[in-house]
Amino acid sequence: MSYPPDVAALVDDAESLCRRLAGEVLGGVYVVPRSAVVLPAGEEWRAGGWAGPAVAAQCRPAIEAAGRWKGFAPAVVVNDTPNVDPEHRAWAFRTTTVHELAHLVADPAAPVEIADPAAAAESLAATVRNMTAAGWGDAYPPARQIAWHSAQWVRVACHLATRANRAGFNVCLPLLWGYDWLSTPFAYLRVLSGEIAATDRRPIPDVLALPPNPALNALWLADAAAFYSASQSPPETSP
Repeated sequence: MSYPPDVAALVDDAESLCRRLAGEVLGGVYVVPRSAVVLPAGEEWRAGGWAGPAVAAQCRPAIEAAGRWKGFAPAVVVNDTPNVDPEHRAWAFRTTTVHELAHLVADPAAPVEIADPAAAAESLAATVRNMTAAGWGDAYPPARQIAWHSAQWVRVACHLATRANRAGFNVCLPLLWGYDWLSTPFAYLRVLSGEIAATDRRPIPDVLALPPNPALNALWLADAAAFYSASQSPPETSP
């Protein structure tokens, strides 16, 4: 049984976008709609999406049920019922896809292959418990938010979003982060403008091989320090 037609259209568009942006790094990427994933009993979903090396294994029942399983591969889960006007649904889905894709590109890892269904289900339950242990979104402890959204992740997300918009996929830049502690994407795009202009036709692996960008790191460190100061926690990480 495939995804409902409206959801299948979102997924097809997002998977095409992933191939366009990161095919040379990741190959094919599964984009799994949140509505197709059966969460552990008692768990609630409030995040825009998640990414990680075990996502394909965790979501294999949903991918197989939709007739899309082709073996273990990189994957992301994206909320297909966001709190937006219906006409903006595709826009929001695509933006969250780029956010999650940036995690896979910035920190690439081979997909975790979990063949046993019970073990895969427990892996999913553990992931959801880990994400919900301290609340959702801005309720996450600062150390977790900063570790998950490093300077390298910001850099990759800016490059991917710029390339998506240039290719006509229309990503909503103000919604790209999903967190308030970072300066706006536009602030980061300003400090990366020269770098993006110089590399926008080069493969993403070339971008990943670039040396650290001092202006980007300075802005990110200022954001992280302000966030820690507001939470009265000492800094523990760096770009």
